[in-house]
Amino acid sequence: MKPGNWGAACDLAWKVLEACGRGGKGVRAAAGSTLYPHVWARDVGVASLGVLAASRGPNDVALVTASLGSLARHQDELGRIPLKIDVEADRAVAENSAGIDGGIWFAITVDQLARAAGPEIARPFIEPALRAITWTRHLDVNGCGLLESPEASDWADMMPHRHNVLYPNVLYAVALRAGARLHRLRAEEAAAARLDELASDVRRKINLAFWLPDCTDVTNVGPWLVELAREYPEWGLTLQDAARRGSLPFYLPYVGFRTCGRHCDVPGNLLAVITGIASPERAARLLDHLDRVGVADPAPSKAIDPPIFPGDPDWRDYNLWRSLNVPYQYQNGGIWPFIGSLHVVALAKVGRHAEASALMDRLVATCTAEPRFPEWLHGKTGRSMGEIDQAWSASGLLYAATALASGKAPLLDAANKVTSPSS
Repeated sequence: MKPGNWGAACDLAWKVLEACGRGGKGVRAAAGSTLYPHVWARDVGVASLGVLAASRGPNDVALVTASLGSLARHQDELGRIPLKIDVEADRAVAENSAGIDGGIWFAITVDQLARAAGPEIARPFIEPALRAITWTRHLDVNGCGLLESPEASDWADMMPHRHNVLYPNVLYAVALRAGARLHRLRAEEAAAARLDELASDVRRKINLAFWLPDCTDVTNVGPWLVELAREYPEWGLTLQDAARRGSLPFYLPYVGFRTCGRHCDVPGNLLAVITGIASPERAARLLDHLDRVGVADPAPSKAIDPPIFPGDPDWRDYNLWRSLNVPYQYQNGGIWPFIGSLHVVALAKVGRHAEASALMDRLVATCTAEPRFPEWLHGKTGRSMGEIDQAWSASGLLYAATALASGKAPLLDAANKVTSPSS
């Protein structure tokens, strides 16, 4: 499919997003869905990436402000943004996992809104966003500088990721930078500088604790473990085991208590590339690896690789609930178009435009085939298995198209301009 045909697909994406936002109370996760009738904090964040990057005018911006308004109205006294809102009943919904990424995405979205639509549009949401960041900072329960997560508590709400988890910590670094910019809109330079400092520290620690050095060369292992133990003693103990894997071309999915994940968390790694946390060398190794293992086959792109099978230490019996999260399904190696959009954007960000364009053609084909804009697809057959007319699938297509047009990662690219270390 040629780039000129992406416009028709983007028009369809806008129709889906308009349907998700019908009623003016916020963007629901999927249009017309009985399973997802709510406004979810993380879905609003992902959807806003495309809406604001490709915005056609005030009506599109209103999709974001209505969503933020519904979420902010139910922020608690400690600053927690609820995972999801029943907008018809005007109440927070407690069911589901901890949703620790809700406040992170809320803060990122407010900052994106300020930069895309102007500070005055975002001003009513700045105080809730800063309170959400403060609440999130308290999730660093052991003082190591990274967030600690209960199991299955971010978007991957049926996965065994736990303790120091890659995906929310990458977003945490972005949210801290976002908070710094929001403080500067209020002329609060000291507070802004503090969040910038914290963001740099999070980025450094992600590169230290989640990326294995070349452990096939034993001279690398000792100094790395010493540095880890100096930063936080448990990392030094835990990652001794990981060092036996030699070296990996991707960031670990999580670093737990005396254990760590073995698979590649694809969205967490792609976000590390998009936001500049991964150095150019690491980004190249990661993207090459994703290509070699076929993460975007038969459609863009799988949530993890390889899937987790029974007998693996990370296998959980809850994967069998509704037979949902068995290998190659849902988050356990299923295909998610929004992850495919991040894959396109990561390729565009590092200048691999031909690959990005080819992947975009396949993403468009996946999203516009019936049933359109699927939530997720089977990782082997490529058949749609989730909800349809999914907001973040539609928004992801808009986000990827905008990235290809600009050669950048819109909004998230500008969120972090500090060069990350390569070691």
